[in-house]
Amino acid sequence: MGTFNRMQLLLAGMALAWAGCASDRSDEVFSIIVLPDTQIYSKDDSIWRNSSKREVFYAMTDWVAKTAASENIKFVLHVGDVVNDNDQPYQWDNAAGAMKVLDGVVPTAIALGNHDMEFETRNTANFDRTFPGVERNACYFFDSGSLQFMVLKLELGPTDETLAWANDVLAQHADKQVIVLTHSYMLAEDRRDYPGGFGYLPPGSNTGEEIWEKLIRHHAHVFLVVCGHVTNNGMHRGMLASEGVHGNTVYQLLCGEGHDGWLYQLRFDPKAGHISVETYSPWSPHSPAAQLYQYGTALPGYNLDSLHQYHLPYHFKNTYQQ
Repeated sequence: MGTFNRMQLLLAGMALAWAGCASDRSDEVFSIIVLPDTQIYSKDDSIWRNSSKREVFYAMTDWVAKTAASENIKFVLHVGDVVNDNDQPYQWDNAAGAMKVLDGVVPTAIALGNHDMEFETRNTANFDRTFPGVERNACYFFDSGSLQFMVLKLELGPTDETLAWANDVLAQHADKQVIVLTHSYMLAEDRRDYPGGFGYLPPGSNTGEEIWEKLIRHHAHVFLVVCGHVTNNGMHRGMLASEGVHGNTVYQLLCGEGHDGWLYQLRFDPKAGHISVETYSPWSPHSPAAQLYQYGTALPGYNLDSLHQYHLPYHFKNTYQQ
C-alpha cells in the first residue's frame, strides 16, 4: 500500500451519503439492511450447494430497491465475501449486476472479505475493477432528521496502521453515532474471534478481540458492529453486547445467514428506544427442495424465531457530547 498518509486516506475514503434528508423529524422509524456473505449466490452453482443461485442475490437487492421508500431504508451494508472465487470473472459479473440494482436508490457500503482478494498479498484488483472507487477503508454519513450517523468500514483483518487511522477518524467525528462494518469480527457462539480462533485472515491482521481492545471499546459513540465471515450457530443469535470504557453499550452482530436469501433488517425506532433485528428472505424458490435448509414458514418471508427477531434497547442522541 506504500506510505500510509492518514489524511489522504481519510479524504479518499470518505463518502457523503444523504438519504431521507427531507424530513426534520428525529423520531421517524428507519431501516438499515445488512447483506450477509453473498459468495454462494455469485458462484451460481446449485449442484455445489442448494440455493447457490444468482437469482437469489438479485432477489435480495431487488427487494431492497422496491421497498427502499416504504421501509425508509437509509443504508445497505454488505459484510463482504461478495464472491466465492476471486479469480473467476463471471462471479464478479454476477455480483456487479445484483449490486447495480441499488445504484441511485440507496447508499451502499461493501466490506472486503477473504474471498474477495488474493489472500496473502491483500491484492484487491478484481474487487477494484468491479466496484471502482470503493475504498477498502472508508467512512460514510447519513442523517435521520436531526440524528446523525457514520458508518466506518474496515478492511478484512485490519492492520495496526488501519486501526490507528480508524481511531483518528472516530476522534474527529465524535458528534456522530457510529456503526462499524467489517468482514471478520464475531464467532458463531456470541463471542469475538480471538488470536488462534477461527482465523482465515491475511498476515498482519487483527482479530475481532484485538479490534475491540485497540479501537471499539475506546469510543463512546460507537454503538454497533456488524460482520460476517462465519455461519451463525443455530443455538445462538450471533449477538454480543459489551461495555466500552465510557460505560456505553456496543452491540456486535454476526450476520452469517449466507444462504436461502436471508438478509438482516435493522429497524431503528427512536421513539420506542430500540433497534429491531429481523431476518427476511425475499427469494421465492421453485420448491422447498431448492433451499439449503427448511424453515417453519415458506419463503419469501420473515424468520420469526427468537434467534432471528428481537429488540436491542438503544437511546438515540440528537447530538453527542464527549
